[in-house]
Amino acid sequence: MTNLQLLLKSVELNPTNEEIYISMLVYARTESLTLNNGETLSYKQILLKIISLNPRIPGMYFDLATKLKDNFESITLLSGEKMNKQKLILHAIKLDPNEWESYLLLANSLEGQEATVELANGRRMNKMQLYLQTIKLNPYVESPYIGIAKEMKRHDAIRLPSGEVATKRQIFLKAIHINPTHDCIYYNILEDLQDWETITLLSGRVMTKHFFPDTETILLPSGENMTKRHLMQTFEFVQDRYHQSQYLHFH
Repeated sequence: MTNLQLLLKSVELNPTNEEIYISMLVYARTESLTLNNGETLSYKQILLKIISLNPRIPGMYFDLATKLKDNFESITLLSGEKMNKQKLILHAIKLDPNEWESYLLLANSLEGQEATVELANGRRMNKMQLYLQTIKLNPYVESPYIGIAKEMKRHDAIRLPSGEVATKRQIFLKAIHINPTHDCIYYNILEDLQDWETITLLSGRVMTKHFFPDTETILLPSGENMTKRHLMQTFEFVQDRYHQSQYLHFH
């Protein structure tokens, strides 16, 4: 028997064991599974089944939230409770307030800096605060830094959980330092250089973007010097590699 067949047999013998359904999730990512009793379950339906058997596993609410497109889409639990994306994430945070991915997903679900959400402990947080909480829990992932920088104005500075005060550009550079293969960061750095804005180059010259020659360089956190052209070439190269990996993943 294959592993999947063994799992299906286990469900047949013990249909109330949530651990078996959790093990089945990996097989249901691309297609629905048919149990030995003829019942067909999709990935979402397996998550709902797990939650009904054990409603205190935060990761199941998180995974279910990632399957909803936006806050306008909702799903009904087997208990009859209707939950949208934010409500699922908030419940995951209530069960595990130290999981950084939940705060990141919640931040990305908010529209605009003015939008806020109330946590189970009564604390109300906006998008920026959620990104900062993500960094506090895990400072080694680039996504919350990118999220913060995108929300900042050009001359803004923000205090990070480490106590460091950083500008928008410095935060983008931190993101590159964490993950130099994230293509969009390179593009964002170029976009951040406005025509009227000046930047101090490694040569000591102060120049605007309009007169930023290909021979001048920007110092990255890795210590590498990159020209404007190299930044764009790196962006295009990393983007192509990403698209190729996605193609291979789905074909």
